[in-house]
This record gives sequence, structure tokens and C-alpha cells, in this order.
Amino acid sequence: MKRSNVFLLILLCIVVGLVSSSCTREDFYPLDPIVDPTVVVKCAVEATSGLGGIITPSGVITVNKGSSITFAINSDLGFKADSIYIDGVSSPLISDTYSITNIIKDTTIVEVSFRKVEVEVETFSVEVTAGTGGTVTPSGIINVIKGASLSLNITADFGHEADFVVVNGVSHPLTSSTYALNNITSNLKIEVMFKKTYIWYLIQGSFKELSCEARTVNTTGDWISFPVDSRKYFFDDHGRFKLFSEGGTLVGDGPYILEEDSLIIGPDPNGNGGIRNKIIILNGDSMVLRSVGLYYGPNGYDPSKNMDEIRKYKHL
Repeated sequence: MKRSNVFLLILLCIVVGLVSSSCTREDFYPLDPIVDPTVVVKCAVEATSGLGGIITPSGVITVNKGSSITFAINSDLGFKADSIYIDGVSSPLISDTYSITNIIKDTTIVEVSFRKVEVEVETFSVEVTAGTGGTVTPSGIINVIKGASLSLNITADFGHEADFVVVNGVSHPLTSSTYALNNITSNLKIEVMFKKTYIWYLIQGSFKELSCEARTVNTTGDWISFPVDSRKYFFDDHGRFKLFSEGGTLVGDGPYILEEDSLIIGPDPNGNGGIRNKIIILNGDSMVLRSVGLYYGPNGYDPSKNMDEIRKYKHL
């Protein structure tokens, strides 16, 4: 063999060895990608992340020789991306992405490290108050973190109902006994407003008795008209029914119960003694009240003396 041919053979072996030591050819023919540019050469990039976050994409990624790749880096809460290592060499991270260009090595090792940081939690205050006629819980000043939610439980007093809620001066209707504040991102001032129910509004205050008709309970005859007395009836804000004489002296005082569209008054609202008073008509400033009095005398209960009365009043 001529010396020139031997030299060329040795040179070809050296070139093939150099090519095979870098990135991997996609096929094995032809042997030299320089000779045939259609041969696609691949390189591997292996990406991993330490405790405190993730790198995307991760694992082993195959790319074309000479190409680039961009990684997205996301830190967990309480951590911050610190450094990125390319084949063991550290580089600082100045953003949440990192790019490697012109990849020619067979395997490139990428690793991201994270460090712990103090978490600054942004908080806001929610001031909650209730107007006259009910309560709301929680109330007062409540501190919440940014993006949190808060649920308010609303309870109306007797004779009242929840009307609307004011959030930083803007009114919102109330359709249930709860009100939710979602995704709180600012300080809030909340006030829950109540209104008197229709029947409560009509009956509150003093009434003048206009007429009275009565009969014994066990009598089916006509009603007998009686002259009205000189007393006034008064319903106060504290759940009490008060009966005053003309001179202002308190004559009677008893609890009352609101049942749907009527009011039951008396020491025993169930009618097992005393007087049971029930509003049967309430229209504008007029009220008709039916009273059933159970008579207890020296000899005990005497149903023959029970009285059934219809009294008509005008709101003063």
C-alpha cells in the first residue's frame, strides 16, 4: 500500500473518532455528516432541580446539535431560585427563565438550586359592624391575608330582618343569613343593616281602644258590645306588651310572640291560663285583637266564665 493511502486512512479514522465523541448521529450512514448534511445529530440535556422549586422542562431532553433550549424556573412558597449549574459551573439567576444556546456536547447537565427566604404576607383589615336590629359574626376588626375569604353570619333580632350590607360605602342586597367576602385585596369596612318587619312596624307604639265586643266562650249567641276602658296598649322595643291606665300607671306587662303574620300576647301564649291575645287584623293604623280569658276563681277553673273578646284599636 502506498504511503499516501495509509495516511488518508489514518486521517479518516481520526475524523470519525472525533465525530463520534461529540453528539450522536441519528443514523450510521453515511459516516460523516460533513459529507452528507441531511444527517441530523442529536444532543442530550439533563435538567434537575433541588429542594424548593422546579425546572421545566426537566429530565433528559433531546435537542438538535447547535440548537438552543429555554428553561422556566418556579420557586415554591418560602424559597427563591439561587443559582443554576451548567456541567458543574455556577451561574447567577436574574430571572425566572434561563437559556442555553448552541448546544454541541453529547450530554449537558443542568441543575437549579434554591434557598429559603422570609415570606412577607400582605394582610388587610376588615371592619365589621351591625346596625340596629341584629348582630353579625364575626364582628369588629378582623385581619386577613391577601386573597383570603371571610364569611359573615347574620342574625336579626325579634321583629327585624336583615336588609342590606354596605361594603366600603356601596350597598348590596342580602338574600340569606350569610354574606361572603371573597378574594380580599384591600381594607374593607362592612356594615350590615336591618329593618323592622312589616307587622312589627305597624304594631310598635301606642294604640287607643275604639270598641269591644265579648261573649262567653261556650256561648254561641250574639256578641255583646261593651264600653271601652280608658287604657292604652303599648308595644315596646324589648319584646314586651304593656298596658297603661289613662294616668300613665302600668297596669299589665307580659311577653308576646310573633307567629308568621300574627302576634300572640299574654302570660301563657298557649292559652293554658291567663289571657291569650291574638292579632287577627292589622291594616294601616287599625288593629283588631281577639282575647280569650280563662277564668280561675276561688273554686278553680270555671269555663262558664271564660270570655271571648274582640277589641278594635287605632294606632296613635
